[in-house]
Amino acid sequence: RACLLPAKPVSRPFLGMAMLLNLAGESPFRGLEAHSASVHAAVQQLRSLFQHAAGGAQSELKDSVDRIFALETEADRIQTAVHELLASKTLIPIRREDFYLILEHQDAMADQAENIAAALTLRHLTVPPSLERALTAYLEVVLKNCDLAAGVISKIDLLIEASFCGRDAQSVSRLITELAERDDHSKNARMELTRQTLGSEGVTSPMEAILWQQIIFGLAEVSRSAVRTGQALRRTLKIDSIS
Repeated sequence: RACLLPAKPVSRPFLGMAMLLNLAGESPFRGLEAHSASVHAAVQQLRSLFQHAAGGAQSELKDSVDRIFALETEADRIQTAVHELLASKTLIPIRREDFYLILEHQDAMADQAENIAAALTLRHLTVPPSLERALTAYLEVVLKNCDLAAGVISKIDLLIEASFCGRDAQSVSRLITELAERDDHSKNARMELTRQTLGSEGVTSPMEAILWQQIIFGLAEVSRSAVRTGQALRRTLKIDSIS
């Protein structure tokens, strides 16, 4: 039977509040990048989450759930620190509302990862063997989209240096377009997973079927939030044409 890919460990420690404020202290863009790192770490934990759910390893599953919850909380703390910084007279080279929108959509990825983790623990769900292949395929599509979103945010320093225009802006815009296209193409994988969930003999009760539908919707929202993060950043770019 298909196996879920092994989890990629997160090596960095959780950030303390003093470090959070230092990250955001010089520039809210540093805070945005730190926030992206925590969000991305939370989303990447979905690999181990589903791996343990597939294996029925409840203790390890709880560890993954706790890790996601802690990373989501860390992301919220960074978001708060950035909001406090922006509430001051700090000047930034883009409109504040655009910056807030990027931060909000980025944070939604961690929020949805937390919702998925919570749903898996409501009835101690395990992944039915008949769903593993389709779930793995869709999960990897979603995580790749999140990788792209994190990659886009990592270009912030280059965009600032280039005043959000020129070749760097064009390059980032192309990445954002690729991200949107990948999410659009993921619909088939999502629909296949949905069909298999509704018709799976391994989903033993209507309640489990409902929970799996919530989980699939949560994964879709993680991907959409990745796209929205990129689209919000694109609003800051100054591009006359894309060659």
